[in-house]
Amino acid sequence: MVLGIFMFILPLTVMTQERPVGMEEAIGIALQNNKSLLASEGKVQKQRDLLGSAYDINKTHVYYNFDENNIAENGVPIKVWGISQSLQFPTIYGAQRKLQKSQIAVTEQEFSISKQMLTKEVSKAYIMVLYCTKY
Repeated sequence: MVLGIFMFILPLTVMTQERPVGMEEAIGIALQNNKSLLASEGKVQKQRDLLGSAYDINKTHVYYNFDENNIAENGVPIKVWGISQSLQFPTIYGAQRKLQKSQIAVTEQEFSISKQMLTKEVSKAYIMVLYCTKY
């Protein structure tokens, strides 16, 4: 009876064992699931999206001015309509774009370093586990 139950349970325990994970697969899993790395990738995308904001031109303002102290020759106060918009010197916009591109490069390098550090740590842990299980 006990032997029959043992013979029934043994194949189930053998079937539930997982296949071994290789180093490259472990690194791939870590790169997909690491929240810090995903956040760093999001920062890179945010910096790329901000590239268009380097040419930030202010809004145009329409105004109306009525001044009773400023009287025309015909004795009627002057009514003034106007449009104003402030623009920077063109080299300012170029400098802002250049600065934004350099910030993109910095965040891409930070992402690359984070990715390399994660790969290094996973590789070290994999080799340590592999070494400890053999000896």
